[in-house]
Amino acid sequence: MPPPSRRLVSDNFKDHVLGFLQDIQWSILAWYRYVKETWPIFVTLLVVTAVAIYFAEPPPPSKVTFAAGVSGGSYEDIAKRYKAFFKRYDIELEVLPSTGPLTNLQRMVDPNASPRIDVALTQSGLARDVKGIEQLAYLGSIDYEPIFFLLRKDRLPENQDGFIDALSDRRLGIGEPGTGTKVQFERLLALNNLTFKQSNFVVQSDRQSVEDVLSGKLDGVVLVDGIQSENMQALLNSPEIVLLSPSRVQAYHRLLPYLDVLTIPEGSINLVDNVPTKDLKILSTTTALVAQKDLHPAIQFLLIKAAVEISGAASFFAGQDTFPKFNESAIARSPVAQEYFLKGSPYLDRHLPFWLAELLDRFAYVLMPFLAFAYPILLSLPSYRHKRLTRRIWTSYGKLKELELELSNDFDPLKVQQYLERLDQIEAEAIRVKIYGSQGADYFKHRQHIHFVRALLYQDMQKAGLGAEPGASTSKPMGHEAGKRPEV
Repeated sequence: MPPPSRRLVSDNFKDHVLGFLQDIQWSILAWYRYVKETWPIFVTLLVVTAVAIYFAEPPPPSKVTFAAGVSGGSYEDIAKRYKAFFKRYDIELEVLPSTGPLTNLQRMVDPNASPRIDVALTQSGLARDVKGIEQLAYLGSIDYEPIFFLLRKDRLPENQDGFIDALSDRRLGIGEPGTGTKVQFERLLALNNLTFKQSNFVVQSDRQSVEDVLSGKLDGVVLVDGIQSENMQALLNSPEIVLLSPSRVQAYHRLLPYLDVLTIPEGSINLVDNVPTKDLKILSTTTALVAQKDLHPAIQFLLIKAAVEISGAASFFAGQDTFPKFNESAIARSPVAQEYFLKGSPYLDRHLPFWLAELLDRFAYVLMPFLAFAYPILLSLPSYRHKRLTRRIWTSYGKLKELELELSNDFDPLKVQQYLERLDQIEAEAIRVKIYGSQGADYFKHRQHIHFVRALLYQDMQKAGLGAEPGASTSKPMGHEAGKRPEV
């Protein structure tokens, strides 16, 4: 053995290491025993939690219906982009054709509509004319939707100061019933104390109106659409068509606050031909994204996320991050959208795949309140076991004390066999008790007291001349007979 001065590791250090390793070993063993004894409770809690998650907050649907708009309009293009976005998350977005934004709202609130519309595009300002709108949630506006007035060059009014008055005498296509075009134009007419004239205004699809204006069958057309839509591009690229600017746009904005005033700069449509020849002020509503109020929160979140990605970029009229925004007051705002706009994307979504983030979010949503109930139960198990063991020992002590008093005060030699059987029964019950850790001290003290009473019994038997010796009775202790050990 090397001298102490040459030892690389001192005995104290070894003791510390061994003590640390033993602590780890005992901790693992204690947890193993704890889980082994309580696993049915853990399994029950997990099963109840899984059932609660499924029924309280089911997983998001794999298919969502999306009402778009007329063929060739801006809604059709937006719906295609949303469909591609949802495909990245393995969710099918079924795009349903529609005659327009007003029809979309009416179908969403109709309980008999088939198929059910989950999400739709509409125009700000239309909801106030629809009953049952309280069942919808407003996710935000995602784009400008200008009101364009276009006429053929050879049919322009001589005096454009009374803009709406002049148009009222022209044969115009104003969209189908259910379209935003017809509703918005009628509101502008009403502000000028003009009524809808069936003989002058042609109610038909926007696509048909565009074709008729280009062919000369109509004098002009009123469109509420995106400037990049197929219908608008067909008109703006025609040398026969002129885009007009309404007079008193600020007055219309004040009277109809949901309308914005936009500017089309000189030459911005066609710089080479300088179209338009001067800055034009036009009125615009906005495209609103609405959903059923009970639509799964995860789907609402994806819709808002898509809106940020698709509509957040700069466009002809909108600057970077102008959309999405809230500017519709008739439809209640979605709590999911409000939280997103206030706090941004959730932490889990920024760091995990959508399916996993959504699963953990649902799990936490149900599990946290549930744990508030389950945690005290799990926490009380050790003390409950200790109290249960204590109760069993003290119950046994009561029987043992009763037997001891009977032996001390009223010993009857004729009842020796009964005494032995009662004592054996008390010891057998004690042996069957499970003990845990530090509770072993109470257990073995109890066993010692049983042997003490057994010794008293043998003394009484000797005094009575029965010649008994420890272990010589006709009834042996059950614990010794079975050779059992306490279960630890």
